Amino acid sequence: MAKDFETVTRIAIPVPGARNLLESPQRPIVILPRRPGARVSDLVAPGLSTIGVMLPYTGFQVLLLNEIPDGYLIMTSGNIHGEPMCTDLDCVTIKAR
Repeated sequence: MAKDFETVTRIAIPVPGARNLLESPQRPIVILPRRPGARVSDLVAPGLSTIGVMLPYTGFQVLLLNEIPDGYLIMTSGNIHGEPMCTDLDCVTIKAR
């Protein structure tokens, strides 16, 4: 999640229409080419040449990102690797491994 479109351009290469999508009321995650040399860990989307980016959609997220020096945070779904996607509250329990 990047604080604004300018920050997105530092970590990804915008394609035509990306800004309109990112700034739309829906605030979707947009898959863009990863910018070579961007300060994003290689452990984020390993082996892919793309990265999912989105802009904040709540006031809290705006306030948080304004305090982050790089202007972006790495977000994850929180789904357990190798497990089916969690789609309801019943699957939120932490499983002992």
